[in-house]
Amino acid sequence: MSFLPPAWGGDIVDDIRQAIQIDDAAEVETQLGRGADVNLADEQGNTLLLLAVREESPASVSLLLAAGARVNQANAVGDTPLHLAAWNGNVPILRMLLDRGASVAANARGWTPLMYAAYAGHEAAVDLLLEAASPVDAATRAGLTALMLAAMKGHEGIVRRLLAAGADPAQRSRDGKTARDLARENGNTDVAEILAAAAARGANDRADGSHEPPAPNIVP
Repeated sequence: MSFLPPAWGGDIVDDIRQAIQIDDAAEVETQLGRGADVNLADEQGNTLLLLAVREESPASVSLLLAAGARVNQANAVGDTPLHLAAWNGNVPILRMLLDRGASVAANARGWTPLMYAAYAGHEAAVDLLLEAASPVDAATRAGLTALMLAAMKGHEGIVRRLLAAGADPAQRSRDGKTARDLARENGNTDVAEILAAAAARGANDRADGSHEPPAPNIVP
């Protein structure tokens, strides 16, 4: 990873990068004191904060945030620190970022942090992102929702959490598939049955006019 611009000596760049990788916050602070820009980015737009999140270095993340790192600065593909923390399922780092105002919105490809956590199977991260009011039925460019992604991967616990949070089991992707369809295609029959039952309940509620928005409770 080559950081730009080298407005100060390359040794500072190498030193702060190595300090972040081993989560030596004291050394990170020293290098910032030598003039390192807290929002420095490489050619792909990856900032020091993104590096610290990717390397799961919580002390460095905390220090960079306190030093003024931009919490929502995205890299070239649109991923923010929250996206990377969600992919890793690192709840302490997710909390730090959310406490600093990290956005739960989608990246340039339509993927939200919730989708990353759901796809990767991180239940605690999904819980936290739902508590942070992540849009549960947001869809990617291909029309895939967090529920569909969890169903594809067979993450039963996450499917239950998303349904409890109000995810729509009848929503379809751009090629017309529901979460149940994707679960069955990937051999996740137990998940498919859960989704079929949820879809049937939703259809019955709509038929008798008793459907109400679900309470924002999260499956423990």
